[in-house]
Amino acid sequence: MRHAATLCTVALAFLLAAVAGAQAESICDSLPTDVFEGVAVVTAFRHTPNQSLDYSPDYEVTRDLTLEDGTRFGATPLGDGADNGHARRMLYHVDCAIGQDTVFTVANLEDQDAVTVSVEYFFNGNPIFTQGNTIRPGKVVKLSAANALARSY
Repeated sequence: MRHAATLCTVALAFLLAAVAGAQAESICDSLPTDVFEGVAVVTAFRHTPNQSLDYSPDYEVTRDLTLEDGTRFGATPLGDGADNGHARRMLYHVDCAIGQDTVFTVANLEDQDAVTVSVEYFFNGNPIFTQGNTIRPGKVVKLSAANALARSY
């Protein structure tokens, strides 16, 4: 009986820790009718053989608007990304009511070097979250604005 009580206590502690550490997959999980729009600043770099940073790696980043089921939303114009020094400014849009999300697709076009990409999200002119990945040569990653915004709250 004593072991059963200990086992229940451990199970309860594990459950509480799991619930406390849980985060929303999407900002829309907690704010299902809200709309978020802002600027995302995309920066990429690679380490050179002498360990300095090269801010002009061979990579490509695109912005797609998608619906909850993964289909593209179409060619809704949000403005074009503009190169600004080493960074690219791109608009993002998340509309929770219709399940719309902006997904940044980043491809590493380098032959043998990994590329580190960060997407810094701004909301109402303030930086709120930076999402990033190091991408192996020839690989592609998708970074969701709704997921990044959920992590910022």
